[in-house]
Amino acid sequence: MLMVKNPRALNGVVLTENMFGDILSDEASVIPGSLGLLPSASLNGVPSAAQPSRGLYEPIHGSAPDIAGQGVANPVGTILSAAMMLRYSLGMEREAEVVELAVRRVLDSDELNGWEIRTRDLGGVASTADVGDAVVRAAVAYAEGLNVEDAGAVPALLAARPAERRGMTLCEKIIAHHAIGLAAPGDVQPGDMVCVGVDWTIASELTWKGMDKTYSAMGRPGVNRNDRFWLAIDHTADPRIMDQAKPRELVSTSEAFAEEASLVDFYRPNYTILHTEFYRERAQPGQLVIGADSHTCSAGAVGALSIGMGAADVVMPLVTGETWLQVPETVEIRFVGAPPFGIGGKDIILDVLRQLKRNTVAFERAVEYTGPGLKYMSCDARFACANMATEFGGIAGVFEADEITAAYVAKRKSPTYKKHSLYFRADADA
Repeated sequence: MLMVKNPRALNGVVLTENMFGDILSDEASVIPGSLGLLPSASLNGVPSAAQPSRGLYEPIHGSAPDIAGQGVANPVGTILSAAMMLRYSLGMEREAEVVELAVRRVLDSDELNGWEIRTRDLGGVASTADVGDAVVRAAVAYAEGLNVEDAGAVPALLAARPAERRGMTLCEKIIAHHAIGLAAPGDVQPGDMVCVGVDWTIASELTWKGMDKTYSAMGRPGVNRNDRFWLAIDHTADPRIMDQAKPRELVSTSEAFAEEASLVDFYRPNYTILHTEFYRERAQPGQLVIGADSHTCSAGAVGALSIGMGAADVVMPLVTGETWLQVPETVEIRFVGAPPFGIGGKDIILDVLRQLKRNTVAFERAVEYTGPGLKYMSCDARFACANMATEFGGIAGVFEADEITAAYVAKRKSPTYKKHSLYFRADADA
């Protein structure tokens, strides 16, 4: 009863003999509200990456003979059992996650950016085949990104700084890491034109309208990675004006492209604020982000080099995964000491602007925020500062990622959106 009443109270391993384990697993099957949702496995040992386990996989409740042949059984438990098999017996962690993400997309409600396709036990009208087909469709969209990732070269990480390389800033290191064909010793300096691989592109419905024109002029060639373009309808999503032709056109244009490109991260009106949710759930330290909005710099809160460009400029990395950057000069702002009680990130960046003014030291430069005072700033406080890099006059505002950043990113549910983090710091002689 404790497990049914408060499952979180048993957040760990319960060791029992076989029959009592079967009873507990049957009890657990009803926790989510249906017998058809949870997977189970009987393994011959503790699985590891080096030594996967053999196992028997099935929905936690077994079969449902009373509704056999009617096409109404919930297939999710069986599908997720296959995901467990991929993870524990076949060592295919990424593929297992694709299946799990696909199931979530199919079941989640529209307000959670899902498709809300459910069998009748969950209050829906979909058949077994309808749910299965939808999971396949969602999984294909996620898997396309993995195919591109597998085909690409992973930039090598340096164990130590080459003796002949100049001291580089944090932003310069991120650019150098993403540079394509960079000659030894692998450094960059302000003014260099560098071809770089881009981790993410982002846009709103407002900027996608302009991007769509360029995309059409290119012959609608397809996107490099359908799982690395964040498109959110948030700039014109005001219920008071959604009866007007212009907002409806902006929304419908984005919706049509999301369907055409099988976008993984497409967000309908009133689900997200573009930069806020992207920084919270996707951006990772050390990544390079190009967005069609001046406040793309917001993702610098978690140590990403995130730069806003014109709408047409963002289409190039969207389609090819690459773009050209001129390495910017960098200004460092060090925070020292603790802010007074009640002072937040917005107060801090406004005081920086009060002291240094707009379009002065930060103009057309990347801003790096460092110093011992960072330990007093949450990631949300850092977001407020990074967000206003554009008001400061800078092209980016990047916080030196640290333990606070790592703890923040670690809370994300999906390993995909935290395992690519790279923690760069500026050289002492930068």
